[in-house]
Amino acid sequence: MLAELISISVGSLAGFGLAVMSGRLEEYAGLLIMVPSFLEMRNAISGQLSSRVGTALHLGVVKAVYKFQKDLTQNIYASLILGFVVSLYIGILSNILCLIFGFPSAGIEKLVLIAIIAGTIANISEVLLSVFSTIFFWRRGIDPDDIMGPYITSIGDIISIISLFISTGIVSGG
Repeated sequence: MLAELISISVGSLAGFGLAVMSGRLEEYAGLLIMVPSFLEMRNAISGQLSSRVGTALHLGVVKAVYKFQKDLTQNIYASLILGFVVSLYIGILSNILCLIFGFPSAGIEKLVLIAIIAGTIANISEVLLSVFSTIFFWRRGIDPDDIMGPYITSIGDIISIISLFISTGIVSGG
């Protein structure tokens, strides 16, 4: 229950961040189409990674120490690669949907660049957060399967919104 209450509160902060970013959403046509899929993609990858690490901890395949281990490293690499590929896809799909439905588009180059930059920032941040948080909770006797879902998706929303804000600033040059 506490994890869900925290999740709702943090999700509201992410919504506030999105409201602050509304000027950039209008500046880059097509970005509004990108936001829901971008948030969902990040949450799915981070949630899956924390679940895999939690299972590996339960099975004893991964030790609860803060150092890279073979199975842990493979999961991290897979998450990073998946995040990059899906970010590329989201940028392309956002432009295609703008064209299909007659919405103005900032252009495929800008949308793909925003998605890849934001995806890279969010991916690295959330992958590290997922791994370290899962081990942190495990070491304190808290089952990560009970808490990581709402925790990582809520924090992931904030990280993703900030990443999109940063990437639009980089692409716009300011």
